Formats: sequence, structure tokens, C-alpha cells
Amino acid sequence: INKKGLIMMRITEDNGGDVWHAWYWSITITVSRYAGLLSFFGSSWILAEILLDRKKRGMCYHRIVFGLSFFDMLSSFWYIMGPLAQPRPEYSGIWSASSNYGTYATCDASGYFIYLGSLTIPLYNAALSMYYYLSISASWSEERIKKKFERFVHVLIIPTLAIIAIIPIFFKSYNPWYNHCFVTFNPARNTTETSAIIFFLLFAVSLFLSSFIIGSSQICISQGKNKQLTSSLQD
Repeated sequence: INKKGLIMMRITEDNGGDVWHAWYWSITITVSRYAGLLSFFGSSWILAEILLDRKKRGMCYHRIVFGLSFFDMLSSFWYIMGPLAQPRPEYSGIWSASSNYGTYATCDASGYFIYLGSLTIPLYNAALSMYYYLSISASWSEERIKKKFERFVHVLIIPTLAIIAIIPIFFKSYNPWYNHCFVTFNPARNTTETSAIIFFLLFAVSLFLSSFIIGSSQICISQGKNKQLTSSLQD
């Protein structure tokens, strides 16, 4: 790690080679890729099941799951790519990992889809949790959920976050970050720390908001069920 906090992988043969360092990065890259592979095929399977079943396509629950799985599949693919999408040393001037075969263009693509997934997946999970609350505790019908909730979920999440995820490209904020590309600063591209921090904070806000919605909706569902149980016991 350099003095500005930029992560630099140097799996080289200098000074006899750093066996532990090479082994560590080899293990982390392998785990990340296999996890991405399992996630990719799992999400693809879910997408196929929903697309091939007319009944599922007509249900709010499955359409929300479809959105979640779609973005998970996209981001998982780039986790599989890993360092392959990270820029080669001749592009970055500071990276010397032998497994890097990409350019800054491939890093931008990797960073875009991984960042997009990191924004959309938590919010789709929150939407799924809200669906449970509306259908279980609020007793909303499928049609009411579709008209007053689900349509706004897709309209707000997809275009809004797809545009937000594009903005870091113009600030050159998608750079190598551990085993993939993400929003971070890179002196070699004259990336400002401020822009990288702002985009990372947006990710943190998305994660916090989603966690709050999920936790709140589950508490409301639990309290509603407890009231129903208490009422039934009193009767």
C-alpha cells in the first residue's frame, strides 16, 4: 500500500520473490472467482425459471426477484473476470500483477457493473422485504402491490442507479481495487480522492438504507404476527 492508500499488487520475483504474498493473492482471486461463478449460475437459473414460467412472470414477487437476480448476474460475471479486467502495467504504470490483462476501458466496464450491482442488489432486497410486509402485515392484494408499489420499485431503481453508476467513468473513478475494479482513487489517472469518496459514500448510503428498510419491515411483520397470535389466544 502506498502513502496515499492505493492498493498495489506486486507479485514479482524481486528479491527472491514473496511466496506468501503470491499465495495470498492466488487464494483470494480463486475464491472470488468461484464465488462469482456460483452466484452467476445461480442467478441465471432463477432468471431462466421466471422467464420460462408465465405464472411466475405475472407475479410481483417473482418480478422483484428477477430484477435482483439480473443485476447479481451482471456483477457476478465481472467478479469471475477479476484481475483479467484490471489494467496491465503498461497502462497503469504501477500495477505489476501477472494476472492483469485488461485496460482502463475493461476496468471501467468491470467497475460499472460491480458498482451498479452494489447499489441495486441491496435495494431490490429491501423491495422484496417491503413486498413481504405489504402482503403479510398490510394484507395488500397482488394487484394493489403491482399498481402502488412494484412499478415504482423498477422505475426508481433501474434508471436512477444505472445513470449514477455511469458518472464515475467521467471522473476516472473506476480503478483496480483488490481483485476487481471499483470506485477508488488512482494517482496514475489523476483521480481525485473527493470524487472516489463521494461515490463510495453513495454505496454506503444504499447499503444502510436497504438494511434499515429490511430490518424495519421484518420487525413490523414480527410484531403483526405476535398481535395476531395474542388475539387468537384471547379468543
